[in-house]
Amino acid sequence: LERLDPAPAGAAWIAMDALDMHGPLAGAGAFTVSYAHAPLAPTVADEAFADLGASLTFDRFRVSLDLASPLAVQGGARDSPHGDLAHDPDVVWVPRLGFDVRFFGDATSPLRLGWSARVFVPNGDPATYQTDGALRGMFLLSIAGDLPHFTYAARAGVHVREGDAGDEFLFGGAAGARLGNPAWSVVLGAEVFGAAAFGAFSASHGVEALLSTRLEHPLGPTLGMRLKLGAGGGLDPQFGTPEWRLVAGIELVGSSASR
Repeated sequence: LERLDPAPAGAAWIAMDALDMHGPLAGAGAFTVSYAHAPLAPTVADEAFADLGASLTFDRFRVSLDLASPLAVQGGARDSPHGDLAHDPDVVWVPRLGFDVRFFGDATSPLRLGWSARVFVPNGDPATYQTDGALRGMFLLSIAGDLPHFTYAARAGVHVREGDAGDEFLFGGAAGARLGNPAWSVVLGAEVFGAAAFGAFSASHGVEALLSTRLEHPLGPTLGMRLKLGAGGGLDPQFGTPEWRLVAGIELVGSSASR
C-alpha cells in the first residue's frame, strides 16, 4: 500500500536521487518518519511509518539498505487492518537492497545520468497491506543536475512484481531553488512521483506531489547534515496515494555524499 519509496541515504531528496556520489569510500545514514491520511479509505484511514536507511559510496557508486517499520496502521472499517509499535515492536516491512551508479557527469555537474536497481525482500504480515509476500524489484534511469541557484532530479523505470499484482511504470521529478552559503544551504522545491500499471491494469495509476524543504549544514570537514521536510498529497488519488502526507527526515552524510 505504501507508495513513498524514500531515496537511499545520502541521495538528498525525499524520493528522488541527486546522484552526487563522489570521493573515497564513505557512508551515510538517514532516519525518516511519514504520515499518510486515507491511502485506502475507509479500509486504511491513517498510516505512519519510520524508515531507517544506510549506504556506502565510492567514487560514482552506491550500495544501500533500507528498513521501514510501522508506527501505526488504522482503518475505519470493521475488517480494517490495525497495527502499531505496541503490538508489533519488531516488525520490519519489506527490507530494500539498492545499487546505484552514475555513468555520466560528475558530482556537481549540471547534467548527471545514473542507473539504479532496488530489490524488496518479502517480510511482514500481508493483512496490514504492506506486503504481498512476493519478491519485487525496481529498475530506474535517473537524471540530476546543479546550477548556481537551482537543482533538479528525475527518474523513470519499471516496478517488476511476482504474482498477480502486475508490473508498473514508475516516474518522478523534483526541482528547487538553492539559497544560502556553504555553511548553511537551503533548497526550496517540490517533488512529484507516481506509478501506472501495465497491461490490463492500465487504468490503475496514482500521482503524488510534495512541497519540500531541505537544510544542509556541514558538521566538519568530512561530515554533513541534511534536514528534510515535505508536505503534500495525491494529485490523482488511487490505491496507496493518500489524500495528504507529511514527511520529516534527517541525514548524516560522509565526505563523498556531502555537498
